[in-house]
Amino acid sequence: MSDGPHKSLPMQKAWRKLAQRVANSTFDPVQVAEAIPDALGEDWQHDGCDEVVRELRSALGDTRQQSLFGESVEDKFEALNGISPSGFPLRRLLLECVTQAVEGGLDGAEAIAAGTEQALGERLARGNLQVEEHYRRSQSDQTAAAVRRGLRSAAAEISLKDLAGKFLKIGGSSTPPASRRDGLDDGVPHP
Repeated sequence: MSDGPHKSLPMQKAWRKLAQRVANSTFDPVQVAEAIPDALGEDWQHDGCDEVVRELRSALGDTRQQSLFGESVEDKFEALNGISPSGFPLRRLLLECVTQAVEGGLDGAEAIAAGTEQALGERLARGNLQVEEHYRRSQSDQTAAAVRRGLRSAAAEISLKDLAGKFLKIGGSSTPPASRRDGLDDGVPHP
């Protein structure tokens, strides 16, 4: 017995779950979007991004201290260059995005928050392309186009800023857990 086209997906469990939801027409965009934080969170944990965030906070420091001690931009870049992403794609992407935020003039926590939001957005776009490519290879172009539309609609339903805040453990942002509908009485929600 097979799990269908989702078993062969070369991605982590939460991304396969997102692919299953988007391919199932009974899930609306909000329900598909509920699986996005889990997929990105699984990547965040797998790549050890919390460790990189600690290093970034240490390297960039608190904005109040920066204004007292007047750290130069060159010093910030030197500190960022000392952080190793050690081969993990999301870690590398996070470091690049925070570096770009610093180059754009942001300091400390603002640079980390903006970089994290950008990194999550880029990882989501890459993951969506991976899911779409799977359907393009295993199904038809029409199915892949429907999956692309579903992923775009779902991505529009989430706030990457809130999700970045949740991963950085700042603010009161929270994302509700993905809902399960596996009972006989759990049908399609009514508007």
